[in-house]
Amino acid sequence: MKNPLGFSGHGIIVPVNHFPTIRKYKETEEAGLSKIEESKLFLEIAQYKSSLVKMFKSLGDYDVVFWDISRAKGIHGHTQFLPILLQHSAHLQEAIDRQIEFAKQKYHNGMDYIKFTDKNDEKLSEIMNTSDYMSITLVKSETDQEIYVFKIEDEDAKIDMQFPRRVLAFLLKLTRRLHWTKCRETEDQESEQKVVFRDKFRPFDFTLQNNK
Repeated sequence: MKNPLGFSGHGIIVPVNHFPTIRKYKETEEAGLSKIEESKLFLEIAQYKSSLVKMFKSLGDYDVVFWDISRAKGIHGHTQFLPILLQHSAHLQEAIDRQIEFAKQKYHNGMDYIKFTDKNDEKLSEIMNTSDYMSITLVKSETDQEIYVFKIEDEDAKIDMQFPRRVLAFLLKLTRRLHWTKCRETEDQESEQKVVFRDKFRPFDFTLQNNK
């Protein structure tokens, strides 16, 4: 079945400069700030997220899932995103729990999360500003979000970098696309999707609106 969006929907928000985490960016570029939430980088990423949510809402019955792994020993921090139909949103936590149980049974890998529904929660801020973590965020609206945070206590611990992707692959019944190597496209296909995405995102692109 043809994708109704005209493009895959999956994308990555990538800062230009190479910083493993926003925390490292703040320490290097804006050391005088007390929290990463006050930094230019954090605020700009938040604007992109908001614009993406508005775009996908305009294209159908979609919520948007964002995920990232903030780890000091990483190389180039980034945030991935994927729209999901509303019918799947209610089952995201169930899908996360299922994959945690799978990891425990197969790999004896204990994982646990803290769920937040307030993006301004002080506990959430404390984790973001002091710890390594992995997060999966379901955004329904500016004020309706579910944020699942996996705190990484040991900076040397092995992290399942594909955990969020696996959660979504099983949630959407797209297990054949679990590994990115199975999702390769031709250069022409990628170029075509780029044009479609650019045209649909343009009305919501705050960088263009700021230049008017």
